[in-house]
Order: sequence, then structure tokens, then C-alpha cells
Amino acid sequence: MKYEMFGKVVDGLQRIIAIKYFGNVKAGDIGGWIFSEANLSQKGNCWVYDDAIVKGKAIVTDNAAVKGDAIVKGKAIVTDNAAVKGYVIVKGRAIVGGDAIVEGYAIVGGDAIVEGYAIVKGKAIVKGDAIVGGAAIVKGDAIVKGYATVRGKAIVRKMRKKDMRKIVIRLRELLDEIYEEAHWTGDLTDEMRKRIARTIKETSNEYFKD
Repeated sequence: MKYEMFGKVVDGLQRIIAIKYFGNVKAGDIGGWIFSEANLSQKGNCWVYDDAIVKGKAIVTDNAAVKGDAIVKGKAIVTDNAAVKGYVIVKGRAIVGGDAIVEGYAIVGGDAIVEGYAIVKGKAIVKGDAIVGGAAIVKGDAIVKGYATVRGKAIVRKMRKKDMRKIVIRLRELLDEIYEEAHWTGDLTDEMRKRIARTIKETSNEYFKD
């Protein structure tokens, strides 16, 4: 065993205390709250830190870390080298694994999976059967749901009104230019197609940059 439950029971939860050294945890370190030993594996370097809570049938295993005021509940699993911190909620049958990080006020629920080197932060929500993996970042007030899959180096965030206004204005200008040129040529030239593609790319880069 690497830890044991101790102290006063609060809402069915007890603190944990390390009884040996492992990972960056020292014997005597006091951790967060769990409902039972089934919530936190006695193997690996996984740990529940600070005032974090793991309850229900949720499981934290391998080298995963749950920190801050994060809550892992339901039948959720946090595994591998994943980190869940801040005021995050992981619930349902969601899985956070790999080297993924979920932080801030983000919520991962349903049967969603966050894996690889993905980062979910801010007030982002990942739910349903959605998968976020690779080096993808989901942030802000973005919502990824249903059967959506976000991978690679994609960045997802909720579109702000000022971003939408900027895109609409620029595309309107572009369409005016195309209309004017097509009026004289009677055709959509290769140059106009390139101009459309270039404008879309520039607008996208402006929107998705940090």
C-alpha cells in the first residue's frame, strides 16, 4: 500500500495520507478526498492532491494526478500520465488519459475521451462521444460534443462576436471585389480563386491565433 484513508468523514469522503515515498509524494503527505480505496489505485504514482475529490465509481490510476479543487465522479477514469486540475469536473464515463491536461473550469463528461497531449482549458466542455487527442487544444467557452473528433494541432474555441464581425466584413469586401471583376470577365478566374483561398486562410489564422 502507498496510502490510507484517515480523519473525519465529510459527505462520505475521507482524506488520504501517503505512507511511503512514490513519484513526487513523500510519506506523510496529506492528499485530497476519496470515497473509497477503489477510487485511487495503490499502484503507480497516481495521487489526489490538495482539495480535489474523487468519488462514486470514478478511478484514478497509473501516474495520473488530480489537483486543486477538481472533481472526478460517476464512472470517469483519469489514467496514464494525465493531469486534471483547477476547478475541473470529469464525470459520466469520460476518460482522460495519455499526457492530456484538463484545467481551469473545464468539464469533460458523457463518454468523451481526452487523450494524447491534448489540453482542455478555460470553460471548455467536451461531452457526448467526442474525442480530443493529438496535440489539440480546446479552450475558452468552446463546446465539443456528439461524435466530434479533434486531433493533430487543432485549436478550438468559441467564436467571439468581434471575430465573427471581422470575418463577415472581410468576406463581404472580398465578394464585392469578385463580383466587380466577374462582371467584366464573365468568369471566376484562377487568380480570384487564389484570392478567396488566401483571404480565408488569413482570416482563419487571425481567428485561431492565441
